[in-house]
Amino acid sequence: HASSVCAMTAKGGAYLLSVGLDDTARRAPLSAGIGAQAYEADGVKLPSQPQDVDASADGSLAVVATLGGAVILRGLAMACNVALEGGAEASSGGMRPDGGEVAMGCKDGKVRVLAVEGGGDSLVPRCTLERHRGEVTAARYSPDGSMLATCDSNREVLV
Repeated sequence: HASSVCAMTAKGGAYLLSVGLDDTARRAPLSAGIGAQAYEADGVKLPSQPQDVDASADGSLAVVATLGGAVILRGLAMACNVALEGGAEASSGGMRPDGGEVAMGCKDGKVRVLAVEGGGDSLVPRCTLERHRGEVTAARYSPDGSMLATCDSNREVLV
C-alpha cells in the first residue's frame, strides 16, 4: 500500500486481504511467510475510502466497508459496489461465514443488513437495525453465522 493500512482479514487459509487509505485492496499469499512483502500485482482500486474488510469463511468473497457504501470482492475483482440507504457512510462491515449476508455498521448508528446474491454480483437490503446510540465501529458474525455482534463509539456491544 502507498498509505496506511486500515483493516485486514485472513480467511480461507491462503491469503491476507488488506485495505488501505490509498483506496486499494491488496492480497498477499500467507505462504510467503513473516516479513515478506509479496502483494499480488497492483490490487484493486476501490471507489471510495475503505474503513473495514471481512470475508467469507473460505475467503472466496469479501466485503469492504467504504465511505461510499459496500463493495463485494470476488478474489481481487470488484463484483458489486452499492451505495447504502440514505447515502449512509459505512464505518464497518462483517460478512456471514457462508458469504450469504453482510452487515454494514454506519456512522449514523444504524446497521444495514444486506443479502449477497448472484455469487456476489448484487446486494439486496434485508433490514436496518437501529439500537446503537453512536457510530457503529465493528460488525462481525459468529463462526456458525447464527449471531451478529456489533459495537459502537458509545462503548456498547449488542448481539
